[in-house]
Amino acid sequence: MPQTHISVVLGSRRVALNPLRRETPEDIKARFNYLVCQGRVEEAEELMDRYPEVDYRMAS
Repeated sequence: MPQTHISVVLGSRRVALNPLRRETPEDIKARFNYLVCQGRVEEAEELMDRYPEVDYRMAS
């Protein structure tokens, strides 16, 4: 079965998405930060509800 590779551009960074790879907590936190920066607060809150085990605090 051929592998499917999808890539998207987030800001100035190109990110390859492998549909078979599980998201890491770092991936989820990066998506959360992206949503917050875009002002998409409700979507960010849904992400927090879906993945409560991730530490969403910003590094100081």
